[in-house]
Amino acid sequence: MNPGHKKLILVFTVLSLIFFFLGFFSPGSADIRPMNKLVFRDACFIFSFNTINILIMFAISLLGISPIFLFKFIFGMGAGWQSVGVSPWLYYAASLIHGLLEWIVCLIIFIFTIEHFQFLISFFMKKNNIAQIKKFYFKTCVRTIPLAVFILFIAALVEVYISNRLLIFLK
Repeated sequence: MNPGHKKLILVFTVLSLIFFFLGFFSPGSADIRPMNKLVFRDACFIFSFNTINILIMFAISLLGISPIFLFKFIFGMGAGWQSVGVSPWLYYAASLIHGLLEWIVCLIIFIFTIEHFQFLISFFMKKNNIAQIKKFYFKTCVRTIPLAVFILFIAALVEVYISNRLLIFLK
């Protein structure tokens, strides 16, 4: 692990906790949606939807605005229990694994955003050359993004086959 990543992970974790609890304690909606048993088609939809979202996040990371949307997503994680109609403790116990996997993908995007700007600043200050920047983007395209997509695939399966069924059972 890159030594600079420890600091970024700490900053992201603290900000995530702040936004999560802001969502958790936000006034909830009166709409409690019925909970249906999800199937493989739902996992495919969740995976596709989340993949499109993270690809957009990687793209807008180049502009530096992805953290806004990442923390909005984490705020939504905090508020998620309110629309299910179960105790927040039950909701988060059932959703912990897939929620943590989705949070890891958010962390990956956050780190990419910061590193992208570090590379650009270094390039303009003549500390990096174009070959180093190309290598960074190549690594992002062949390793980082596929890793994030794979994590989302696992998260979608866990959400459908573990979290959903636990919530139905506990409700």
